[in-house]
Amino acid sequence: MAIFLDTGVLVAAYNVQDQSRERAQAILSKAFRGEFGNAYTSQYVIDEATTLLEVRSKNRALSQSFLKKCIESSGLFTILGISESEFTDTCKEYSRQKELSFTDCNHLVLMRHHAIQNLATFDSGFRTVQGIRIIDQ
Repeated sequence: MAIFLDTGVLVAAYNVQDQSRERAQAILSKAFRGEFGNAYTSQYVIDEATTLLEVRSKNRALSQSFLKKCIESSGLFTILGISESEFTDTCKEYSRQKELSFTDCNHLVLMRHHAIQNLATFDSGFRTVQGIRIIDQ
């Protein structure tokens, strides 16, 4: 068993102004205690989260602080890179999925390749995807 951490959960947990902050922190607390097995995210998620934090807050220091925290937290979760074949699979998944972004399709590919069943997300687009368990509380 394992869990993949989506962008929205990481951003909400880190941004003190986010309405979902408490819910995100509760999810991450469970994930970091190992309640879902190993915790994973991806380089795409870190990229997206860093960018969103800067754009929404208009505060580059906040996004830099988030990035530093991710690097320092390497023992709590694993940041997955993407291989050439996973990139190709993500492109194929993106052509099939109508509700998900390219990055979200990459989540699905990485989850399949690493046998990750749980997804910590607030993104309703994942609700139509078979074979994953959404963790949003």
